[in-house]
Amino acid sequence: GAGSLTLNATDASASVVEPDLTVNKSVSSPTPAPNSTLTYTLDIQHSGASNAPAYDVHILDTLPAGLTSLTNVNVTSVANWATGVVNDSTASVLEITIGTVPLGCAVSITYDDTVNGAVGSNQANSVAVDWTSQTGAVYERTGADSPGGALNDYADTDSESVTISGADLSIVKSDGSATYIPGTAINYTIT
Repeated sequence: GAGSLTLNATDASASVVEPDLTVNKSVSSPTPAPNSTLTYTLDIQHSGASNAPAYDVHILDTLPAGLTSLTNVNVTSVANWATGVVNDSTASVLEITIGTVPLGCAVSITYDDTVNGAVGSNQANSVAVDWTSQTGAVYERTGADSPGGALNDYADTDSESVTISGADLSIVKSDGSATYIPGTAINYTIT
């Protein structure tokens, strides 16, 4: 038989639940000397707008040419809440993957490198962090269009620059002569 259907309009509400991480990068000295060791710290945490765990968190930090020998990578989190930490770093690239950063969890990553650039050179060093809101999701936002992207903005970056400082010394030794007579004294000048 024929029937009727009556629909009543009602207001529906929905809450969007998604993670929002921030990264802050700091360095032990903004003016390091040649051959010294720098320590970088990366602090990753949920922003005030975040209301869900972040998954598949990927941290990538490639050293500039004047900084080398990345060592002593250390990853810590509040009460060890972050899980699935994998360190795939090399001597010139920090690469960390964290399976889950629960809501309220903060992660701190420290690492050392050696200053090898020329005195006076500026060494800009940037870190990029991206994540998803579902673990292992194939069609999930990944931060691929960078921070501030229109639809795919699960990403953040920060950078820290250092200027290599110190005395630019050289030593020149000269005797002021191109020919020598055996048995005579030679006077050297060091400048």
